Amino acid sequence: MSTFSTFVLSEFAPAEPGESKGYDEERLIDTDAGEECDDEFTLIEECCYAALRPNIMLKVMFTDKHGATEIDKFIQLCGGKDFSTLPNIEFFTPENLTPRTTARKYSLLQIGPNTDKLQDSLIAYYAGVSYNYVLLGMPGTTNSKKAFKKLWNGAIVDERYIVDTANGAGAFKFKMSTIESRLSQSDVKDAFGRVTEGRAQRAMCVARIKEHVARIGFRNLCGRANAIFIPGKYIAHLIAADARGANFQTAFGVAQKMFPSIVSDDIQSSVDNMRAYKPEFNAEIDTVVETYVAFMKAKGLAFDNDGYSNGPRVKVTEKQIKDGYGFILKVCRAAFGVPIAFFVSGGPGKWEPQWFDGKFKQLVDDMYERTNDALDAPMAAAFQRWLQEIEAMDIETSPAYDVVGARWSRGESHEHFLKETYHQEDMNTGWKVTMKKGKVTMKKGHITL
Repeated sequence: MSTFSTFVLSEFAPAEPGESKGYDEERLIDTDAGEECDDEFTLIEECCYAALRPNIMLKVMFTDKHGATEIDKFIQLCGGKDFSTLPNIEFFTPENLTPRTTARKYSLLQIGPNTDKLQDSLIAYYAGVSYNYVLLGMPGTTNSKKAFKKLWNGAIVDERYIVDTANGAGAFKFKMSTIESRLSQSDVKDAFGRVTEGRAQRAMCVARIKEHVARIGFRNLCGRANAIFIPGKYIAHLIAADARGANFQTAFGVAQKMFPSIVSDDIQSSVDNMRAYKPEFNAEIDTVVETYVAFMKAKGLAFDNDGYSNGPRVKVTEKQIKDGYGFILKVCRAAFGVPIAFFVSGGPGKWEPQWFDGKFKQLVDDMYERTNDALDAPMAAAFQRWLQEIEAMDIETSPAYDVVGARWSRGESHEHFLKETYHQEDMNTGWKVTMKKGKVTMKKGHITL
């Protein structure tokens, strides 16, 4: 499978705003598409939803620093289908925010982080009208580290929601089979069009989004946060052998599919069994684990008298951290042939390009840089094995957080969410909603796994 080409738009002219006759709803989506894969799938569903409902105005604001390029990439991801040619769908960057349309209801869905400047622009945008607000992620997580509280406090009192991702448990995960089945449903076919061009575009969209999800899933499985620079207390829990360790849980789910006789629902026994499996890899794994933990300790990771880490939310032990990372490395090596090495995934706005261009860096002393091409061929082979196995074994990959948030925003499956009041000292009372595990899946209308 090849990656799809990109180019920078030299001049971006947003579609003309819809007629001011009055829409039933204007939906504005604030997205950093280009960072993961759940933004992109969310936008596909949103565009299909709006394409079939001319009484809804959909505005998609691409906030990534390369926003114009991301617009072009999204159109290519849709197989060349440009939904913004429809009179009720617009794509734009923050500096090209189009005038507000006349509507009976205004809804803002935030699935990407904002700057203070952008938040102020949105506050001005909604001046004089009431709006609903849905924010993906609890305060302090990626989308809500800053620049969201004004939007929260300004929204309709009973219509402001935080969709809690619950350390990975608050969303279903992408699978190749469910991506294909969801994008083969009648609403998607109708939105793309059932003529020859529309069918071809939808088929291309299915192939491209599956490859994109696979690449992001491979990055999330093999890549780690860069502990050389990031304070260790903020990232240590991600790899810990714990139900709340998001990176560990990704590998754990993969291992349950690939090694069903070794990995059960019990975390500790599974860790022990995987440690005993192919012991010839253990010494090399231990070296990588110890190096990574040493980096985190050098950047502030510490443990209290009870042995628990100093992270702001999830507290774990040093043994859990080492067990979890060792488990991840063993699964990657034994299942797909990934070299036993430290790979940096990157982070919002700074993802490592190696996961798409195949030019992998190496850890040398305390520097992560490209010194040679030694990892390129084995990682290319490992990715091909990953592609084969996630199809054949129907393996779950990355969580579809944004998809869940958008479905709540559109009013879908509300009965399958837990809802409770939420407020902080500087945040007015609203609602926190959390998806009930196993109750909502990728395929629209299918409520059980």
